[in-house]
Amino acid sequence: MIVYRHIRLDKNEPFYIGIGKDIKRAYHKRSRNKTWKGIVNKTDYEIEILFDDLTLEQAREKEKEFIALYGRKDLGTGTLANLTDGGELVYTVTDEIRKRMRDSHIGVKQTDESKRKISETLKNRTFTEEHLANLSKSLKGKPGNKKTFRKGHTVSEDTRKKISESLKNRNKNK
Repeated sequence: MIVYRHIRLDKNEPFYIGIGKDIKRAYHKRSRNKTWKGIVNKTDYEIEILFDDLTLEQAREKEKEFIALYGRKDLGTGTLANLTDGGELVYTVTDEIRKRMRDSHIGVKQTDESKRKISETLKNRTFTEEHLANLSKSLKGKPGNKKTFRKGHTVSEDTRKKISESLKNRNKNK
């Protein structure tokens, strides 16, 4: 395990302390929080490996020590973009952090380009027979299938006939 820090070059101060299984984690830009990304978008930074070849427990303790030393920006105690006091691995996300991450995306508009990319990705995906069976099983009996007018609202047979007739008449009026 390693312990690393990111140092912003405009202020020459640490802005992130992290741990990872290997040195690659220190250089990854994905799976970072909004504050970290905001700093990286504004300024250049350098990466310093503080410790390597540590056990998991040793790395967790060192991370906690350094976060306590520099303080967290979100708590108003220091300069770090870290959202926890340390000791967790990258893939350990608490409910509190998950809520903060979710809330940070509320109101964010997708660009047309990102919408197009998502659309292309979803068009090209394929499912196994087992996956399709599981999807079908999970949707059975839920609102939103053929006998509904709008999601969550079941429509009677009489109403379905009236809707059908009105649609037929609409085409005749044209």
